Amino acid sequence: MDFPGFPVRRGERSRFSEYEYLWNYVLQLVTKCIEKCARSEKSSEKIVKKKSEYFGLLFFLIFSVVIATLISAQMCITGSKGNATSTVIEFSFLRTTFYISRGIYVYQFFPESQFGMIYAIISVATGTLQFAIDPLFKLIQNGGDVNFVPVSAALAASTALCFLQPLYNWFTRKNYIETSVDNEEDITEL
Repeated sequence: MDFPGFPVRRGERSRFSEYEYLWNYVLQLVTKCIEKCARSEKSSEKIVKKKSEYFGLLFFLIFSVVIATLISAQMCITGSKGNATSTVIEFSFLRTTFYISRGIYVYQFFPESQFGMIYAIISVATGTLQFAIDPLFKLIQNGGDVNFVPVSAALAASTALCFLQPLYNWFTRKNYIETSVDNEEDITEL
């Protein structure tokens, strides 16, 4: 199977390389779509770059929320090996996009000089909340046979509420990029 833009050496063909080429092709399509959304007739290259970064961040935030909600909903299904396998695979994608989008968010919306400090505060808070998992699990389990379906359904609903954060960013920042770039150009002209 050949994909446009990805030359394949005939002697080195394997199933892994085909999946890798397919994944790269999908990533290129997503990247090109984001860049097309960011570009308009009156946009400068600086605005297009900032909008592409911003739309890419929104894509990863929305993707993280969708995957987290899907995983929580899948936890309601019991006794399926296929479901368990797909949940583990989805979780690996979730961890990657969650940590990437968190770092990109801090980088884009806060001053560069304070990136390390803000990222450390977020990491310490996330790490500290990890200590609540075991006591919460023991409280839910309560020493007996437990039905985790209501808990997973509640987690899926509360995780879906996280969609409000990318929505909030979209409405508060959609015109910010053009005005901030215009202000930078005005300052450099002085």
